[in-house]
Amino acid sequence: MISQLSHIKELFRSFEDYIKINADLLRLKSVDKSADIVSSIFAFIIIIIAAIFFISLLSIAFCFLIGRLTGSLELGFFIMAALWGIFCVILYATRKVWLKKPAQDTVVKKLME
Repeated sequence: MISQLSHIKELFRSFEDYIKINADLLRLKSVDKSADIVSSIFAFIIIIIAAIFFISLLSIAFCFLIGRLTGSLELGFFIMAALWGIFCVILYATRKVWLKKPAQDTVVKKLME
């Protein structure tokens, strides 16, 4: 009877260790996923900032080019602003398909890896 009781105590200790190890593993996996998501977001933000600088400078260059071709610098900036306005309206109209869905898919994919 004592032998059986000691085996049961040992079983409970082993089960307790198993639960602690699984909790630690779960915590480490969540830290890994969180770090992966945060680093991906950080990299994405850096890329977006670089793209904004590039597009801004390219847009200003096109403004000057259109201004030279039309003979009016103001008209060049106005035409470029109108093109960006049209682009923004199109982007707003299709935001669910082009922005929201891919962002959701990326987050879910990162969480499920």
